[in-house]
Amino acid sequence: MKQLLILFLFVTTHLVAQQIPDKDFRWTISKSHTALGKGAVVAIDKAHNNFHTLDGRFAAFGNLLRADGYIVKDFDSELTTQKLNNINILVISNSLNIRNANGDWSKPTPSAFTPGEISALNTWVKNGGSLLLIADHMPMPGAVLELAATFGITFENGFAFDSCKRPIEYFTKADKTLSNTVFTSKIDSVVNFTGSAFKVAGKVTPIITLDQHYNIQYPDTAWKFNATTKTVSAKGFLQLATVKYGKGKIVVSAEASMFSAQLAGKEKRPMGFNHPAAKYNCPLILNLFHWFDKK
Repeated sequence: MKQLLILFLFVTTHLVAQQIPDKDFRWTISKSHTALGKGAVVAIDKAHNNFHTLDGRFAAFGNLLRADGYIVKDFDSELTTQKLNNINILVISNSLNIRNANGDWSKPTPSAFTPGEISALNTWVKNGGSLLLIADHMPMPGAVLELAATFGITFENGFAFDSCKRPIEYFTKADKTLSNTVFTSKIDSVVNFTGSAFKVAGKVTPIITLDQHYNIQYPDTAWKFNATTKTVSAKGFLQLATVKYGKGKIVVSAEASMFSAQLAGKEKRPMGFNHPAAKYNCPLILNLFHWFDKK
């Protein structure tokens, strides 16, 4: 009963904590990766009822990439070969089928993408395109299940909860939840703010791995939990990884806020890489995008 009460309070707090973009936040870059406006073209999807868009909760993310030299714009149309061939990197974050986008966050959670779009995107990546695919807690993973599966990625359409009930979810090299890779050089920790989880069958490099303190819960409706809600251990599941697919590259994340700068609740608390504890989030993001650039 005590655990259910704690979970109820956590969920209630989350529901009332409105998230708005922190458009004034800037991460200082001493030297950009390429000359300003001369880098790769990054398109951020807004055509699939996305919760995070360039003119909204991903505003600071776009500013970060522009400061590093990238050309950043909206992707506001159907995924087609012609459209995809005009960009270098596509970012898809928390897309939703219109059924769920209209406010019904109960199951089922249909695909946000048509079979034609899925085929076009898969071919584009296979031929050398770069994709950042983000889907955090339910129902967002359900909206990309069919798309992700074509790359060997299996999202869990649920919530990955930290049983330690920490106010900030830390992933560190010390506890081995943050892998020691080329992406995490000079990075000791990263933080995020409640997501889901996934596994990959293929050429994967784990970056964030959930441990025994995490479980995955599968409610029938987002944020509505009870004693019968299915729960499994999340140990060994991933929340962030890179995947090589054909000639292309994919960064997969089961949490979106770590790529953003937002203000939550009436107090407008920092949530994202603007949080004081998230000083390594931006360097990690830039390392991931620099990997996209490498041939």
